[in-house]
Amino acid sequence: MSNQSRDWKGSSRGTVLVGGGDSRLSAQFGACGFLVRAVEDRLSAEDALDEVDLVVLNSAWPHATALAGTCAARGGPPVLWSQSAELQEAKSPPRDVHARLGIVGSSPALLTALERISWAAPSKATVLLEGESGTGKESLAALVHALSGRSGPLIKVNCASLAPGVLESELFGHERGAFTGAIQQRKGRFELACGGTLLLDEVSEVSTDVQAKLLRVLEEEELERVGGSETVSLDVRIVASTNRDLRAEVKHGRFREDLYFRLAVFPISVPPLRDRKGDLAALVEHFVARFGHESAARGFTPAALEFLSSHHWPGNVRELENLVRRALLLGGSTWITPERLRAELTPSLGQGLRPVTGLECRGPDLAVRIRELERTAIASALVEAEGNRAGAARLLGISVRTLYNRLKRYQADGAPLLSPQ
Repeated sequence: MSNQSRDWKGSSRGTVLVGGGDSRLSAQFGACGFLVRAVEDRLSAEDALDEVDLVVLNSAWPHATALAGTCAARGGPPVLWSQSAELQEAKSPPRDVHARLGIVGSSPALLTALERISWAAPSKATVLLEGESGTGKESLAALVHALSGRSGPLIKVNCASLAPGVLESELFGHERGAFTGAIQQRKGRFELACGGTLLLDEVSEVSTDVQAKLLRVLEEEELERVGGSETVSLDVRIVASTNRDLRAEVKHGRFREDLYFRLAVFPISVPPLRDRKGDLAALVEHFVARFGHESAARGFTPAALEFLSSHHWPGNVRELENLVRRALLLGGSTWITPERLRAELTPSLGQGLRPVTGLECRGPDLAVRIRELERTAIASALVEAEGNRAGAARLLGISVRTLYNRLKRYQADGAPLLSPQ
């Protein structure tokens, strides 16, 4: 119990209801600076639920199951189960919460991430979700918010999709007359998220100027709107996500080290789908249930499911979702077979491209070849993302602005891939 309870240190507040009156559990949490209330009676326990942030239940306590059901029906507080004095398993949230948020699977890699979320969510600690594009970081951010017990909204902002000047206004708001077109005061995402959670998606794409201002807001928990002087106090839980290695970005001078440490209070690694092959069948079943009404296809054969496990899944869960939906739409009234999947599966970016060797690596021919490879990769990503530029940029590991500039250049050269918007 002591190793797990240490993860709660640093939280500014917290009350724990120990169901079953286990004095050893009470001592462990009390040692971490939490106000602990040990109870034996179910009614008195239910009366206290509105006052506590965490419920620890001894599985041997006769009222444990009933009280856990009451917590679930009320939407919290989160429940941790214990056997004797040792914590064994986090039972909150219920599986229907996972399914509603699109979190499907029981692989060890996923369960590790979910366990860390269950520890971090009830506190106000900043969570940094690190993982490849398409792994479901946004759904996990929603889970953090759902388990936080915060009454405010979950507000999201995609940092990669906005120019620095626009992002600053979106995050911090602006006053009337702050810039051309600012005809009235506008609250930013920080203010809109007060009492709730703010998701800074693709935080690695924030410009260095905005990084400095973001750091100050996170440290001071207050802001001044663009063009204003009034100080606005904040009560916001921050969740940040990135598909880049922020430590490497810090090393190369592209991301502030102090901001990284401010964001990485509780880092959580989100596993790629290739490390969750055991979840493929459950994910396919989930997507068939979600999109099955669009098609008369019966489902996937066992051979088709086995075929899926051989793919590398560079686009992760998002790629699988698109493939399942596409296969269902094209499957008619038959079962989906490996042959159907083979025809629809988008090759991994770069797969089948001929390596440049020997004399081809010299002079201007090399630059031409590199541009061809880049164009092929961008075209493949756009196909996989069904024309969505933000999705294609995530697959490529570049910013939306970079992708937009490439598409604009192709159009200027008279060979557009997609007309820029």
